Amino acid sequence: QHLLNIATKVVHEVKVSTAHACWLEHLTPARTELESVCTKHRNLDAKFKETRMMYLQEISLLRDQKRIRGDPGRDLSTQDVKWFYEPTKTLTEEEREYLLIVLHEKLKMMFDANPSVTRM
Repeated sequence: QHLLNIATKVVHEVKVSTAHACWLEHLTPARTELESVCTKHRNLDAKFKETRMMYLQEISLLRDQKRIRGDPGRDLSTQDVKWFYEPTKTLTEEEREYLLIVLHEKLKMMFDANPSVTRM
């Protein structure tokens, strides 16, 4: 009985040591690499969002400069602004849904006609 207890204890210690060695050798480096990759992803995501905003500002400015146009009823040959960049294509589906809700609210605010607060 005593010999069986010692053998069981030794087998258990071998299992614990093996699990500990595997953890240190394989999982600790993998966890460190995962943290590094997650940090890099967050940084790249932030840079992407910043760059996307700067690009949108530049495109918006260029479009504003191009929008100087005459009366389309008089001169139908006038070239209108051509759009190739659609800013909402860079958004995720969740971001796009949120944007639509915000735009809807902003439009309601802009065109809200409350007679009790309107000056005549």
